[in-house]
Amino acid sequence: MQTSYQFRSIFALTLLLIAGATFACSKSVTPFITKTSEDIALSVENDDNPAELLVEHSRSLAVRYRTVSDHKSRGLALIEIRNNVRAAASYHPTHPLNWGNLIQEDKKEHPELAVEEFLCADHLLDEAAIKTIIRQQDLRTNPIPLRIACHRTLWRIDEQEAYARARNLMFREKPRAGDALRPRYLEEMLLDVQSELATELLLAIAADESMESRARSLAISAIVERNMVEAAPIFESVFDTEATNFLIRKEALLAVLALDEQRGKAILINKMPQRTTDIGLFTFMDRLRQKYNIE
Repeated sequence: MQTSYQFRSIFALTLLLIAGATFACSKSVTPFITKTSEDIALSVENDDNPAELLVEHSRSLAVRYRTVSDHKSRGLALIEIRNNVRAAASYHPTHPLNWGNLIQEDKKEHPELAVEEFLCADHLLDEAAIKTIIRQQDLRTNPIPLRIACHRTLWRIDEQEAYARARNLMFREKPRAGDALRPRYLEEMLLDVQSELATELLLAIAADESMESRARSLAISAIVERNMVEAAPIFESVFDTEATNFLIRKEALLAVLALDEQRGKAILINKMPQRTTDIGLFTFMDRLRQKYNIE
């Protein structure tokens, strides 16, 4: 009996997979469409333009996302938005949408919807088309989640341009008040990029005295994790020159010790501050001297 039940379950699952694959092939769906998205797409299949209908429904959901207050309801609304956008994407190319225009229209009033539209465009469009959208949306005034999504894709398809745009964002662009773009750029995207250019950018961020402390701290930790031994002299310089941020000085010294222990020990021996002039740094370094058995 149990074997028969297992057989029927496997057979039913196989039929579902075949049905899903048939729908995917017929609709050229995005590779990340969910079962819910598929059901939504099928529910409007007989409309004159189901893709546009689903986009309008997504905008209604985006209004709900902004107006509800509790975290759980907002999360559910975002899931609904995502499923509706993916359902709309499933009609490409039978009912094609201008994804660049949709993102442009929705980014101010519905920024969470614009991000989902961009993710669909990333899967559906060729590199030239998605680069055009990225260049259009990589603006200081645009929502942070959309810009980060654009940069994540650009790092994947064109590291040179991604590096150039990231440097502009990090070092030349005037920060907007309280937007925390730079640390978020690292936390939500750059730390996951494994490349020489990304590592070079992280090192530049760590060494820049004008950079937000959180971004510098994240960059220092990432450089240590990547075991970039040649960064040790740069972190020693950060330790020597940082005048206002005690946390960054501590992290720079710990980074030197992690990457080049002998250089770090030399700092502990030769660069101890006077107890009377800097009790905090003296105490921290004295504990490290004890840890490394330095008399």
